[in-house]
Amino acid sequence: MNRRDFLILTAGFAASTRLYAKSFPDVVIEPDKRIGLDSHHWKVMDAALDHLFPAEKNAPGAKDVHATAWLHNALLMPDVEPEHRDFMRDGVIKLETTSLSVQKKSFIQLDEEQREIVLRTTEKDHEGKTWLRESLRYILEAMLSDPVYGGNPNAIGWNWLKHEPGFPRPPKEKRYFLL
Repeated sequence: MNRRDFLILTAGFAASTRLYAKSFPDVVIEPDKRIGLDSHHWKVMDAALDHLFPAEKNAPGAKDVHATAWLHNALLMPDVEPEHRDFMRDGVIKLETTSLSVQKKSFIQLDEEQREIVLRTTEKDHEGKTWLRESLRYILEAMLSDPVYGGNPNAIGWNWLKHEPGFPRPPKEKRYFLL
């Protein structure tokens, strides 16, 4: 099954999950002590998300849909359980620790093959596998969200999937977390 077919099949599931993030002008991540990750770890997260869902010739990837910024902003939402926020933080820290242990360098310094080895090592652990699944979920949320919430810029994910959004779409001043 190709990626496009997979996303079409999972669109209903993703639409039923929490699709949110604050609006943001770009993908620059400012560390926030509520999450507990420094800028280096956000670069590691960005590289991991990009590796998990890279762009293809005719398909957007994690960077294109601003998945890292989406995740950052989603983790800052007031209804996110602190345990989930901690889980995502601990997962990226563990990924970097695994990279330093297995490859002797930071995840962001690795080539594609080395990143795959580190991610496959992470996947062998139950918590690592769950962290990877959650990371993929955030990528899908970023791809399928209404652009007014900050992911899916210029409806790139919708256009790729040939999705017709429902109407009326929310105006910026009436996004749910502002009401």
